[in-house]
Amino acid sequence: MQSLIPWGQWGEGEMRSFKPRCGRYTGLYVLIFLICLLSVRPGTAMTLRQAVRLAVASNPDVRASRISEASSELKFETARKNTWPSITLNGSYLVSSTRNGITDFVGANGSREKDLTADLIWPIFRGGALQARIDGAGAIVKAGFHQTETNRIKVAGITASAFIRASGLEQIVKIYSTFVDQLGEHLRKVKIAYQNGTVPEIDINRAETALEQTRSKALSLKEDSARAREMLSILIGGNPEGPLNVSDWGGLSPLLSKDITGLTEKMVNNFPSLKASMARIMAARASVRVAKAARLPKIDIIAGTGWQTVGHVRTNNIGWQAGITISFPFFDAGLRERRLEISRNSLHEEEFLKDTVLRHLRQSLVDDVRLHDRSLYILQSLNHAVLTAGKALREARAGYREGVLSHLELMDAWRTLTDIEVNRWNAMMELKDSSYRITLLTDGERGIFR
Repeated sequence: MQSLIPWGQWGEGEMRSFKPRCGRYTGLYVLIFLICLLSVRPGTAMTLRQAVRLAVASNPDVRASRISEASSELKFETARKNTWPSITLNGSYLVSSTRNGITDFVGANGSREKDLTADLIWPIFRGGALQARIDGAGAIVKAGFHQTETNRIKVAGITASAFIRASGLEQIVKIYSTFVDQLGEHLRKVKIAYQNGTVPEIDINRAETALEQTRSKALSLKEDSARAREMLSILIGGNPEGPLNVSDWGGLSPLLSKDITGLTEKMVNNFPSLKASMARIMAARASVRVAKAARLPKIDIIAGTGWQTVGHVRTNNIGWQAGITISFPFFDAGLRERRLEISRNSLHEEEFLKDTVLRHLRQSLVDDVRLHDRSLYILQSLNHAVLTAGKALREARAGYREGVLSHLELMDAWRTLTDIEVNRWNAMMELKDSSYRITLLTDGERGIFR
């Protein structure tokens, strides 16, 4: 049995035998350390663009629109191929028998028949209905594409609003948390001053009351922030890691009310829901053409060939035929006229729906521009008010230390600065939300990702 040797009494041989084992395990330890180091990455703040991409990619309405768009493309291909000739192959094998007494005979008293035919039908005239169906199916494809874009913009707008609210509330919670910390520190100093006999006891009560009120407000804002973040998580399909990025909130956009005419024209030319409405109007017009074509005759080219074996003697017949068929609608109790009237009503309905969409979009643009400019005015005044309130707080602190100002005056200066900063963030939230909605109306989803 090998004896244990204390570390300090190891000889050179024992040290040499230990070094290879130590070197082998050292490499393994270094590898594990590097893996752990690389796996621990600092959380990066999610940006609005990332949130919109995630929301659009996971939204079920957008996925359903893509499936509907693919079905419309298949219908378009079907309408195009309806102009091609169709070929039908038919085959049969029949056995017949005759009864003689109580015995069935097949052969001398029966027969076998074999048929194999090929028929061709080529529609050459439908009164323009074939081309109208192709045009209508193509218009539905365009409408489906623009409807998918509309759904993407809708999801992007909802996600942008949710992101702006969640990220703005995070900043407001930070402001109130800082204010709570300042009030707690001030309460500690007031208690020390009261023990030294320099302030009355009522200052302690006022400081404690202000701290509890502010702490309650901060707790309520944290709950609002958590709910806003949860709503954003539902939209993007997962909980965002780390804080939300608000680094691009500093810039101020110009006033937009002076260019409302240009923005409206840009929206009318670019917004996909209007393009989808126009495509549906084109499809409705094609339906009217199809209904009108039902009054006209139908002309087809037909051809066929076949092979037939008849009887027990196996007589083979081979033949072909070709010709033109004309089918003219004579009487259907007014069904064609009713279908035409239904198609025209559908066309008028689509035209009215397009006007409704345009009116709604114009009103939304006007409201967003007004909100944008109002928020911009408020934010500009609040930026100046923050500087003024910060200077007043510094003067109030100095006056309180010198005994010139009371505790209430110092608390008022603190609360004024906090309220102005919170109002400033609320104004920035409204400004950013209205800016993104205007961008989506005029430039679509691509306007966000520029």
